[in-house]
Amino acid sequence: GRNESQHMNAKRRKVVDYLLDNAPEDRFILFRYPMIKTEYLDDETPLTEAEAFTGIVKARMGCHNDAFLNTYGNEGTYASDDKDDDPKVRQYVATETLYVPNGGETNVESNSRAKKVYNQAPSEMSTYHWSFCGSSYAEEVTSRWLSSGLFDTLNIHMGYRYNLLDAQFSDEAETEGTMDVTIRLRNDGYAPIYNERTVYLVLRGNNQSWSLPLKADPRRWLPNGAVSTI
Repeated sequence: GRNESQHMNAKRRKVVDYLLDNAPEDRFILFRYPMIKTEYLDDETPLTEAEAFTGIVKARMGCHNDAFLNTYGNEGTYASDDKDDDPKVRQYVATETLYVPNGGETNVESNSRAKKVYNQAPSEMSTYHWSFCGSSYAEEVTSRWLSSGLFDTLNIHMGYRYNLLDAQFSDEAETEGTMDVTIRLRNDGYAPIYNERTVYLVLRGNNQSWSLPLKADPRRWLPNGAVSTI
């Protein structure tokens, strides 16, 4: 956990400042090590639901794990000043990534290590809400995902995956009147959606179509089987 590359420094701070100043406020910037974020902000408290998607700097900083499933806390990903693999940092990432993106790639090049850890991917990606992963490097792991059938499972669940559970509608509605609608969705993905989107209810019939915006924020539809009601 004492590797200088995991820490903020003056030159790195200038780069972060530049990226934050020049990227649109609704874009996320991903960091290799969580410690860079916490030291930049001087704040080790995870992003809260109330802070999420507000445009503040803390809400724009996500994660990029370049050493997925490797040793020493994914080669410093979960390091603190005291530990190479700190449970507090792991909990920090698990909490934050409900509101900021996380992804990366595996760099495991040892066949024995790959054999030991490749099947931990679903649990790890679910816990830390992965949205993307490099599909080739390192082949020791990705080849095992392909041969074992895990690749398709990961591909299906990374990011968000919505399933309609049920929906109830009024049988009829008067022109200029109201219509009662209740929709239940389940997000079976490892992550939520992070970019703002308008949710529409589209009604079709008699060769006509009506598109109605709903008061719903899909960024709040939480993952791993959570059910959301509109």
